[in-house]
Amino acid sequence: MVETRRIASRVWQLRLTHRPGEANERNSATQHLGRCPPFAGLDAGVRAELAASAVWQTGRRGQTLVADDSDWPFIGMVTDGIVARANGGGRDRERILYEIFPYELFGVAEYFDRGLKMARIAVFSKTAHVLKIPWDVVSRVAARYPELTNALGIVMAQRVRLLADALSVQGSLPILGRIARVLLPYAMPERGRYQAAR
Repeated sequence: MVETRRIASRVWQLRLTHRPGEANERNSATQHLGRCPPFAGLDAGVRAELAASAVWQTGRRGQTLVADDSDWPFIGMVTDGIVARANGGGRDRERILYEIFPYELFGVAEYFDRGLKMARIAVFSKTAHVLKIPWDVVSRVAARYPELTNALGIVMAQRVRLLADALSVQGSLPILGRIARVLLPYAMPERGRYQAAR
C-alpha cells in the first residue's frame, strides 16, 4: 500500500506498507479497500462488510460521475483511472480544483455533514472505475472502529490543504502569475526560463 500525505507547501510524506496475504482475498472490492489507507487498518472481515454493500460505477473521459448539488449518499473510492473535482457546473469557465487518483477518496466532507455534493466529480482519464460505499454502512463500521473516523478526517484535512492552495493562488497572484504557476512544472530546464515582458 502507498500512502502520500502533504504536510506543508511542497513537503510530502510517503509511506509504503507491505500487506502479506492480500493476493489471497477473493473479492476484488475487498482487495481494493485494503489498498486504501483509511480502510487498510480494518481487518479483512470488516472490509468484506463494506465491500458487500458497495456499488461499482464506470465512466469515460469528461463524464460526470457526481453532479454538483446532488444528493449522493456515498463515499467514493477510485480504483482505476483518475477523476477530478471541478467547479463551474460544466460551463466553459469550469475549473479543475484537484485530481483524485487510485485508492483516494471523495465525498468525505459530505459524509460528515450529510450535505449535498459540493462540486462536480468527473472522469479525467480515458476511463475510470469507482467503488461507492454507502454512508450508513460506513457509519455503522465507524461506530465500532473509531480509527476509521480519524482516518477519514485526515483525508478531509488533505483536501482542505489542496483547496487552500488553490484559493491562495487564485486570490494572490495576477493572471500572468497563475498561468506561469500552471506551466512551470512542464518547462524544459535545459532551455532556461526567461523573465516575462512587462
